[in-house]
Amino acid sequence: MKKLILLIAAACMFLTGCGYTMQSRANLPFHEIDLGRVENKTHEPKLEDRLARAIGSVFPEYGFDISPHARYRLECDIETFTMTVLSEIGLTAAEYQITTGVAMRLVETRSGNITVMRPASPFVTYFRSTGRIEAVMAQKELATDRAMRDVAQRAAQEIIYQKELFAPGQPSQTAPPQKVQTAQ
Repeated sequence: MKKLILLIAAACMFLTGCGYTMQSRANLPFHEIDLGRVENKTHEPKLEDRLARAIGSVFPEYGFDISPHARYRLECDIETFTMTVLSEIGLTAAEYQITTGVAMRLVETRSGNITVMRPASPFVTYFRSTGRIEAVMAQKELATDRAMRDVAQRAAQEIIYQKELFAPGQPSQTAPPQKVQTAQ
């Protein structure tokens, strides 16, 4: 009897699933994207280059080709970047938190429609280092790269899973230029 109940429970779980779905390139709302302006509004140098590099490597992993002639252009503003000491050992900082806030816009180049994206900003990452300042700076650089990669991944995911905003014939593509939509 217990085996029958376990078998029925396993069958129910298998048939109903967990909600996880596989996305293929055919399911993408579009296949090409142009990387537009990436503006760094913080005092941290070279963040715009790091984010552009991260987008250039992450988006192809999700099936998007980077092309200057694409119908959609992604524009980014890095609005905040803070590094906070979380803990110390013997009056020396040991653990740090990096917080990054990024605003993104997806511009449909034919009509000029803009979809404002807020990919789960702010992004938070952590690192530990108790060594010399060179070791701390090296760990900070790695954590910053990781944060920019997280931003790029979340932007790609938002485009994929909010694809109804970009489907042909939707108002977001046929509305007058400069109409702003907010992706939720």
